[in-house]
Amino acid sequence: MGAVRGIVVHGTRSGRPNSPTEGPGTVSYCCTPGTTSYNCMIDRDGTVYELVPPGTAAWHAQELNFNWLGVALAQGTVEDPITGAQHATLAWLLRRLCDQYEIPLQRLSTLAGPAAGRGIVEHKDTAQGRRHGKSDVGPQLDWARLGLA
Repeated sequence: MGAVRGIVVHGTRSGRPNSPTEGPGTVSYCCTPGTTSYNCMIDRDGTVYELVPPGTAAWHAQELNFNWLGVALAQGTVEDPITGAQHATLAWLLRRLCDQYEIPLQRLSTLAGPAAGRGIVEHKDTAQGRRHGKSDVGPQLDWARLGLA
């Protein structure tokens, strides 16, 4: 993995609304070789699962895999709320990763490519996300609660 430029925030999106198994199912799925993976996943209760060690490429956003960390929130559908525990844990984790990798603690509203900026971006706002019609994380993520509005 090259120098870390930023963090892509994802929703897991199994299609099962408000599923209590969204987090464990994602962990199991990401452990299957050749599938989507994230560096970390935050379950609905705020538990953080490290799926791919930071510094190792996770397969989460095509051209961004080698320079951007992937953090996913357990969220079965775009309508599923992001819990208070997920917001609190995500805020903590973003600050920790930004400090560790010297990433500016700033939200990027769009990202054209892997070298286009440095900061934190939603999957839907990456070039790959726009190309493939991604909607994650979506309106349930409250950037103000993260201190990044």
